[in-house]
Amino acid sequence: MPAPDGTDIRFVVCMDCKAGGLKQCDRCCLHQHRSLPLHFVKLWNGQYFRTIAMRRLGFIFQLGHGGEACPSPGPANIMSVLSVDGTHYVRFRYCECPGQANEFTQLFRAEWFAGRATNVKQCVTFKVLGLGSG
Repeated sequence: MPAPDGTDIRFVVCMDCKAGGLKQCDRCCLHQHRSLPLHFVKLWNGQYFRTIAMRRLGFIFQLGHGGEACPSPGPANIMSVLSVDGTHYVRFRYCECPGQANEFTQLFRAEWFAGRATNVKQCVTFKVLGLGSG
């Protein structure tokens, strides 16, 4: 089904929102999940909903701004994040605004713990470590 701008609308359901019942278009899903990068979503393929990573829908998690847009985003990277419900491969960007915290601290503020301070490729959520809600 085409959107008003001529692009195709893809329908998804978030398995983590509203007890697995939030169905919406992919654009709305990505917007509503800008600060929820670890939710599992399923994409309607014409016959059934199949699990898909949000990064495959174009999602990029912006660190340093609570998921909101950054005026000075770094390049997009992919990181594996171990959460209580599995491993997520998240496309993300660090904030490179003047005066912004270093990469380790940006991850820490998102409640992700990195095993190293630079060139991070893997994180564990605070919740896995028993330290918080993330």
